[in-house]
Amino acid sequence: MTFLHNDFKWTFQVPYDLKAGEYVLRHEILALHGGWDTNGAQVYPQCINLGVTGRGNTEIKGGWEVADDVLKRGGSGYSYQCL
Repeated sequence: MTFLHNDFKWTFQVPYDLKAGEYVLRHEILALHGGWDTNGAQVYPQCINLGVTGRGNTEIKGGWEVADDVLKRGGSGYSYQCL
């Protein structure tokens, strides 16, 4: 409800000393308006590209590298199962 009551705005802070580079930020909104039905919940993923500059040295662990096969057309891709 916070998202709704905050005029549909969501704020976050990028770590001050984040290492320079290209990042993809992903978040999901889970809609429960049909949640009483089997498989009625709906997931709406959204991604934005972030270009970070500066001299930070903090790295984010996890994720994918640009060279990874999951990011290439015809690559292995990825799957996500919601339980």
